[in-house]
Amino acid sequence: MISGKMLVELMLRSFIFLIFIIVSLPVYAQISSLQRVDIIKNRYSSASYQEKIKLLEKLSEMGVQAKPCLPLLIDAVKSDQSRIRECALVALEMMGAESASALPIIVDALNSNDVVVAAQAAQCLGAIGKAASQTELVLLKRANSYGPHMLASCIKALGKIGANYQRVEPLLIQAYSSKFDDVRYEAVIAAGKLDKDGVRTLVYLESLVHDSSKWVRAAICDTIVKFKGEIIQTVPMLIEALQDEDYFVRMRAAIALGQLGPLAHRAALALAKSLQDSSPLVVMQAAIALKKMKRGAEPARQKIINASKTAKGKLKRILIEAVSELKL
Repeated sequence: MISGKMLVELMLRSFIFLIFIIVSLPVYAQISSLQRVDIIKNRYSSASYQEKIKLLEKLSEMGVQAKPCLPLLIDAVKSDQSRIRECALVALEMMGAESASALPIIVDALNSNDVVVAAQAAQCLGAIGKAASQTELVLLKRANSYGPHMLASCIKALGKIGANYQRVEPLLIQAYSSKFDDVRYEAVIAAGKLDKDGVRTLVYLESLVHDSSKWVRAAICDTIVKFKGEIIQTVPMLIEALQDEDYFVRMRAAIALGQLGPLAHRAALALAKSLQDSSPLVVMQAAIALKKMKRGAEPARQKIINASKTAKGKLKRILIEAVSELKL
């Protein structure tokens, strides 16, 4: 039989071994990724077409860890095979800003006659971010060259690289009326990134609050919350979104009002009504928004108290905290 002392010693050794494994894992993972990069570099030149596709997909999965293969990826973008070029550009996109040194070849791909390659190049520029800001004019020029997919990709990239809003605005206005959901969606998101005060953007977004796409309607909530200087206009829009037919839009509206905190005090009663929403996700975000509103939630005090009496778990705790905030 194992004595108590021996059992304690075994447990202690097991614990020490477990700690060693946990501490060592990142090192092993790093060595493993470096080894994978070397294997891919060594295999790629002699690989078949299908094997090259698989190797490039592996690099995409590695993200920034694939940086040692940057020269390989640049050469792959120059390939005369469309799928090879696309996969290489995806891998560069996954590297984000680390692929900035490949900008010249990515811009060449943006000017490709292959719509898939060109659109992927635009997405790659967006992933690089502000380091690709010098590509603004070429993105604007190429936006309308190949149809809706290219347009959406270029608009997304323009938002991510921090393009000049005045130069991009005509393209966004065109996109707001597109019949394609992804084009309108990317335009709304880009406007939130580029328009600093929202005065001009809100004129167009008001016409999209009843858009047929729930993703566009949700994106409007995420965008207009950034225009804090226009809360007289944006809070009523968010209150209306709390009554949307889709729970996801209602949830995004509640989250946006929570981000505004006390500035959204006029939405207190509407948020209190949302505590009875059919979606638990909406109820939770409405409760969080009321808590963040602090004393601004005073008009809904009794409704919050009533809801806290029947709530359970985390929701109950948040509502009780919301009531406490009213007393501060």
